[in-house]
Amino acid sequence: MNIKNYILPYLALCCIILGCTHEEPEWIPNDPLADFALIHNQETVLPAHPDSLRILAIGNSFTNNSMEYLPLILNNYNCIKNVTLGKIIYGGCSLQQHEHFFRKEEPVYCFQIKGPQDFGWNEEISNKTIQEILLSCEWDIIILQQASAHSGLYKKYQPYLNRLIEHILSRATNPNAVIIWHMTWPYSSLCRTNAFRPYGYNPETMYDSIKNAVRNLQEETRIKYVIPSADCISALRNSHINKDKTDFTSDGIHIDNQIGKYALACTWFQSLFCPIYEVTLDSTVVYSLPLSLEEIRTMHAIIKNCHQK
Repeated sequence: MNIKNYILPYLALCCIILGCTHEEPEWIPNDPLADFALIHNQETVLPAHPDSLRILAIGNSFTNNSMEYLPLILNNYNCIKNVTLGKIIYGGCSLQQHEHFFRKEEPVYCFQIKGPQDFGWNEEISNKTIQEILLSCEWDIIILQQASAHSGLYKKYQPYLNRLIEHILSRATNPNAVIIWHMTWPYSSLCRTNAFRPYGYNPETMYDSIKNAVRNLQEETRIKYVIPSADCISALRNSHINKDKTDFTSDGIHIDNQIGKYALACTWFQSLFCPIYEVTLDSTVVYSLPLSLEEIRTMHAIIKNCHQK
């Protein structure tokens, strides 16, 4: 038995989970975002009261954390119908990797969907390319994010984000598809992974770095809409709702409990569905949480306030 056959895949998996994969720089054109993409991002707007809505997220485990409970919330709103949710996942994936996988048409992604008649997520389908999923549906909204370790390091965003946006818009079947950015959350003070080192193992430093990176991103790409998960999770960590002081994580990185995942789903709902359908988050008590009704209302208030910044 060759022990390398077991150890090497294990080490690679650990690197992905901890967000500390080493990326060799790959030369691609370091040009500004193409004019057609800049104009697109400037002019496209969220749909208003559509008969159907199709949302696709391209990301990693942070995307899974954020969207897991979203179907449960949607099931409480009879006025929101014909919604398709999709997510393309590759563990620990950065913008550099997404751009590479797209350009090389590599079938490395897991794809999961919730159709209009589904109450929850269907089983994952493996070995998919981004191109396949883009062509499978006229997506109205396409959501992007950076790998968590690089989320506050804007030098790690470009030129990969510009090229990825151009790739996506050149293949999207919906000419009015809106590109939205997901601002992922900082690590917890409990985290000790090497990926936290650039931020001095300080959640506030990482949070400030993420916000600065997103400001640079919006200025350079003209992306108008941001899902502020970093704002919401940071605010909730500083509230009395963070009862056990684990910052809603099990490993200092991933949101891994009911309260945190529900809060993330509420954040996405507030960013996407509230403005599109003119609904409110107030009645969204959909899960058996270890919180009182008053604490859930406090959570909703914090999330709404983060969207007003």
